[in-house]
Amino acid sequence: MRVVMFMRLVRMDERVGKDVVRLYCEPETWGYPPWNEAMKCASCGRQYGVPELEERFGKNWREMGLKCECGGELKPFWSPEEVEKEVREVLERGFGLAFYEGEKIVGFTMGVFLKLPEVRERYGEEIAEYFRRRGVAEVFYAMDTAVRYEYRGKGLGTMLVRERQKYVEKVVEGCFGRTKNPVMIRILEKNGFERTGIFDPNYPDREFIAKVKRGGKV
Repeated sequence: MRVVMFMRLVRMDERVGKDVVRLYCEPETWGYPPWNEAMKCASCGRQYGVPELEERFGKNWREMGLKCECGGELKPFWSPEEVEKEVREVLERGFGLAFYEGEKIVGFTMGVFLKLPEVRERYGEEIAEYFRRRGVAEVFYAMDTAVRYEYRGKGLGTMLVRERQKYVEKVVEGCFGRTKNPVMIRILEKNGFERTGIFDPNYPDREFIAKVKRGGKV
């Protein structure tokens, strides 16, 4: 078991954003269930998780030129260009935090502030209506929270969400994210979020988990 050294928590800026992009794109970050987003085929688009890659190619799969069953080349699931766009939006209109051990980033959380019309446009009428009924006009959308694989199970994800909410709840009354990860759902519930029963129209397996600071109900 890894012993966690002294951690420092920093707010996301340009330099931290670059570290977030690198960690986000590492195959292990999203490469385990329920996501299994380690590699994908450049030809057919099939995605592979780390467990399947290790089963098919062995523990040293990272050092090999991998091929899909269709013969296509496997490449990392997430490209830096994709993630840089998200990080840029966070830097321009959002908020993010990262944990460091020494100079190594070991986890992050980030998101953006959205008006309800933007929520409706991006994520659908149902979740926008959820907040409208509670009198909330602006919210924080929690894009992603992740911890480096070997540091998981030590409470860092919970701490990231808790510290993020301390800031976010000074700015807006509503916050939400979407996930299918049972671990993240438990972390969010510990921090006062609730399962809405509303699912993202673009990703029907991902439920919106939300919080209204003053606890208003209809």
